[in-house]
Amino acid sequence: PPRSTLFPYTTLFRSLLAQHDLVWEPGAAAQRLPVLEEMTGAAHQTGDRDLVAEATLLRAAALIERGDPAGVVELQRYIKLAEQLGHARGRWGSLSRRATLAQLTGRVEEAISLADQALELGQAIGLPDAIGCFATLRASLAALGAPAIPMIDLMPTADPMWPFYPLLRAWGQVHQGDLDDAAATMRGFSLQAIPAKYDLEFVAITATVFSAVGSPTQQEWTYRRFAPYAGLHAVVGGCAAYHGSVDHYLGMLAAASANTDEAVGHFVAAITSYEQLGATAWAELSRAALERLRPVPDTVRTNIFRLAGGMWRMHFSGHEAHLPDAKGLRDLHVLLAAPHQPVHVSALVGYPVPPRADPVLDRRAIAEFRARIADLDADITEADQW
Repeated sequence: PPRSTLFPYTTLFRSLLAQHDLVWEPGAAAQRLPVLEEMTGAAHQTGDRDLVAEATLLRAAALIERGDPAGVVELQRYIKLAEQLGHARGRWGSLSRRATLAQLTGRVEEAISLADQALELGQAIGLPDAIGCFATLRASLAALGAPAIPMIDLMPTADPMWPFYPLLRAWGQVHQGDLDDAAATMRGFSLQAIPAKYDLEFVAITATVFSAVGSPTQQEWTYRRFAPYAGLHAVVGGCAAYHGSVDHYLGMLAAASANTDEAVGHFVAAITSYEQLGATAWAELSRAALERLRPVPDTVRTNIFRLAGGMWRMHFSGHEAHLPDAKGLRDLHVLLAAPHQPVHVSALVGYPVPPRADPVLDRRAIAEFRARIADLDADITEADQW
């Protein structure tokens, strides 16, 4: 259609985007989603693929914040749309959000590699968002066991006089295990310096620091401030990074304050939400924290070989590993479930185990198999000739 007929839809999109940003406050995903639905419709009317991608990304962020697995699908849709835009910024958007998706699903090495590629491309084309997205994602990957890189060290413009500079510095130190240094960094820090950010990023940062080195007053204050966001997830901006379930961080604060019942409830809620979202590696963090609250006596401790959310969790003799689902692991699971017992091949390929045959039937079956193999060999030869 003529450009003049598309102009109203472009104007509508920009107006709705302004409305969306106006209501974008911590925990306001439910209010943002209806606006985003209208934005998406207006974007499709314009035929502008950049606007469609932008609306898709913001909708993914709102859905993931609510723990809705549809948000992961929407993020995948954005990644595909951004890749098809045909310009460098779209390529950067695809790379950086592929890194976020890998982070959310627990693929740490892939997330690091993609983040590095996105940073290189973003700096090459002069994107102001590139360093910020890289810094928050790389820093938050430490929660999943990646080498800790303090976000503050990744930001060359960081000013030590920022009111919340000590909080960001201590966040990295806690992930590195330098609790004494983190406590020293936080001396004199004012609770009023915690920014009222539009997303829930500072839930993760503040709870991580205060649960590790905070005073009882700081822990209680932080818990009360963030308790209204229970049930939500910390998503940075338009899926620049994922920090996990708010319930997990509330559980950390409650556990640090010796409020065990509250901590157990939050960790259980986090595990449930993570598994619905497909964030199984994050669920293991909450499960480990829950086990520390309710330790199993050594006399009844059992080894673990369990599939959940497409990932195998294996724990044996004090060692633990997580691996994606594969046929070989499923076979091992069947074999280990029957120690010192023969396991029929049918049990491994998923067929009913046949009753034991007598020698005559076995010989007959062998003859039939050989005849069938001869037929297949003939078919293969004919196919090769053709």
